[in-house]
Amino acid sequence: MAASVDLVEPTGFGIILHLSLHGLAFKVFTLDRAALSLRENVHVSFPAQHLHVFDDAGVRCEPR
Repeated sequence: MAASVDLVEPTGFGIILHLSLHGLAFKVFTLDRAALSLRENVHVSFPAQHLHVFDDAGVRCEPR
């Protein structure tokens, strides 16, 4: 899926990417230091075994 880059946040160890996909904002931590620009599209995938999903109250949603 193609997500839009809203913010590139370099850290001392890696980069936090602030992305949006179909109006939903999310963050990705990566060690990849590829040069990215704001509003650029990046391709993302979501392996289910690595997802951590929380509800509006901050409670983790358990997989079904």
